[in-house]
Amino acid sequence: MASPAQPNRRLNSWKEIAVHLQVETRTVMRWEKDRSLPVHRVPGGKRQAVFAFAEELDAWLLGNPLTPEEKSAERGISSGRKRFPAEAWITLGVLAGLITAAATWRIVNGKGFGASKEVVRVSFAGEKLIAWDASGAEVWTQDFPGLVENPGNGIWRQGVERAQMVDLDGDGRREILAVVHRRRSGTVDDPLESELVCLSGAGEILWRWQPAANWKFPQQAYDGPWNIYDLLVAKDKQAATLWVAVNHYRWWPSFVIRLDAQGRAETRFVNSGATYALGLLDGPQGKLLVAGGFNNEQDAGSVAVLDEESAPATSPKGSKLEYHCENCPAGAPLRYLVLPRTELNRATNASLNQTHTIAVQGDVIRFETFEAGKSDAAMAMYAVSADGRSVEPVRFSDDYWRMHRRLEGEGKLRHSVEQCPDRLRPQPIRMWTASRGWAKLWIPAAATPN
Repeated sequence: MASPAQPNRRLNSWKEIAVHLQVETRTVMRWEKDRSLPVHRVPGGKRQAVFAFAEELDAWLLGNPLTPEEKSAERGISSGRKRFPAEAWITLGVLAGLITAAATWRIVNGKGFGASKEVVRVSFAGEKLIAWDASGAEVWTQDFPGLVENPGNGIWRQGVERAQMVDLDGDGRREILAVVHRRRSGTVDDPLESELVCLSGAGEILWRWQPAANWKFPQQAYDGPWNIYDLLVAKDKQAATLWVAVNHYRWWPSFVIRLDAQGRAETRFVNSGATYALGLLDGPQGKLLVAGGFNNEQDAGSVAVLDEESAPATSPKGSKLEYHCENCPAGAPLRYLVLPRTELNRATNASLNQTHTIAVQGDVIRFETFEAGKSDAAMAMYAVSADGRSVEPVRFSDDYWRMHRRLEGEGKLRHSVEQCPDRLRPQPIRMWTASRGWAKLWIPAAATPN
């Protein structure tokens, strides 16, 4: 919507004109060509600079453009007609802005003026967040200079929208949550920084949250920049709770944050390794948070199960002191799973078998690990009950077995798929609890692949 006019306020570019009218630059250029939007040009030169006056734009938007004599009077140009006092122009400008604001608000909220303009979908395009109505028309845009449209390199969880609509405070109106990735000075050599931005349905920024932490380990302190890898929204009747997985832009520490509907943050979990994916379930002990990723000390994929309401926790410490956090939360997860590396993982020299997907079905936690690098779909798929007492047979993706057969042909594996020990005698999952320490969860044999 156009902002209230100020006397003699001059807009000196297409961008300033577009910002004043709150539309795209290409829109105001089209309006000037097709609908006589009052835009002026500085004389001389092949590419004449444009400018406009806010009062003229507001009057045009209301369908009552000023007369040439009134334009001259406003700019102090002698026209032989009595000039309006400055106070009158201020009043006219404020009224124009208020009327325009009211009209635009009604359009955005679908309460009149023809077709509904209620926002039903949002998406990123370059440096812009665009809101769309049900007909596919653009309602508003919000600029995020330096935005990285596709973070890549596994920074953002695949299949999860970086902009989504949710009623955070339970008032019946949906807000927009947008995860923004940008570089500090806009060059490709700069590290990525992430930010979570909350906007109203009309495009107003309500709050912003940027990850900040300084986790101290014996050999190094890690203070960011930090990247958001996953965003999970838990909705109840009153308000929403946001869960955010955050990783260091280069090294291995990660943490999970809980935010309320107003953007107030609390650290809930710190992991000595990356955290890629989050999940929630209602277990016998209450609401549980599941965080999947990788543990650098154990050098294996990991899954942490945490009580949503218990004290903030840190992944269990082993014998390697360099992974013992000095200022992390003192609490412990309910359970911490460390996943076996498959022979395919070892044969391909894949550096990680990280957990990259979490899915919850009833009280069963299902998760997948990459076994041959992020670019391949060779995956192991596990299912463990929330209490850690039962484990389903491990499954492997079709690409896993295709790669297995290729490695057989190359002589890197010396047995067939039917004889594969990962299928017949899977290595156990190691599970840590505060009461028992480490224990083994034996995995039943997998079915014969097709």
